[in-house]
Amino acid sequence: MIVSALLLFAAQTADTPAEPVYTEEEIVVIGQRLRGISVNVGRDAQGSFYCNLSDTTGYPRLDEKLCKATTKCVRKGNIEDAAVKQCLETRKSSLLKKIKRKMRKDRK
Repeated sequence: MIVSALLLFAAQTADTPAEPVYTEEEIVVIGQRLRGISVNVGRDAQGSFYCNLSDTTGYPRLDEKLCKATTKCVRKGNIEDAAVKQCLETRKSSLLKKIKRKMRKDRK
């Protein structure tokens, strides 16, 4: 199952607080990186889920959260690309907040 990671952040500007946490340039760079990333979630012979990204965002924590969110959607039975995309859309706000906190912390 391959899902475009861009959907996680497609409506990012609507979730942006009044005082920006990121510069516009940083948001654009992250968005460009996400556009080219696909997520592959599967199961091994023992039934354990695994996740692979076609590339990295440059933020290992973001990569990890993207894999966890996608895997969680698949575990819930969303196996078609459209269903996974919809599932990720509902998790987008929460993921964005976590990522923003992490990036803010990394700047200190």
